[in-house]
Amino acid sequence: INRTTGELKLASIMRDLAIEYTDIGKWNGTYRINAANFFGGSNLAMRTVNEKFQMNIQYYAMVNFYGFQRIAERLGGIDIDITEDEMNEINKWAYNVHLNGTQTLAYARIRKLQGGDYMRSQRQRTVLSKLLEKVKQLDAIQLAALATEMLKDVKTNLPFDDLFPLAVQVCGNGLSGVKTLQLPVSGTYKEETRNNQSMLYDCDFATNALQLYNFIYEQ
Repeated sequence: INRTTGELKLASIMRDLAIEYTDIGKWNGTYRINAANFFGGSNLAMRTVNEKFQMNIQYYAMVNFYGFQRIAERLGGIDIDITEDEMNEINKWAYNVHLNGTQTLAYARIRKLQGGDYMRSQRQRTVLSKLLEKVKQLDAIQLAALATEMLKDVKTNLPFDDLFPLAVQVCGNGLSGVKTLQLPVSGTYKEETRNNQSMLYDCDFATNALQLYNFIYEQ
């Protein structure tokens, strides 16, 4: 979030990105990047992203699956274009394109269809953009009520006094045309199975760090 303009950019890192962990004791080894949160919580997650992508992330917001579902439900669900295969994965007995909270979570987590983790991260960016569109429709009182309820399901180290002003700023500046980026970018890694683990190996982190920097600061 650009605190001056309110512009919003959304970058996602594919969970299958292979990371060599060297400071988690007896568990040292190669795991997916999302394992950082499992082994060391938000601090290791932020440190891993900072080291690999040359960032200086200091704040985080973490929402568990149940909380994500509750937030989507609180916003009344989302309208979204989906394929028949996607709907079969979400809810085999209903073919609508309005997703409630449970269906929104299921849609964001689909991995078994063609495209795997690539399409999964794209779906997640789509869901977040749709939810933000719903937030924009709220007035100040509704937004404050939503924020208060959401805090039950969100863990963050952002100062409380920063949360509401940031939300108001983003909503006030509009959310159309949110720019997105998926990392690692195509051609900078090898998708292979090694030691029975299918992950994205040999990532060119220098190239991806530059791509992320340009996405945030130059576009």
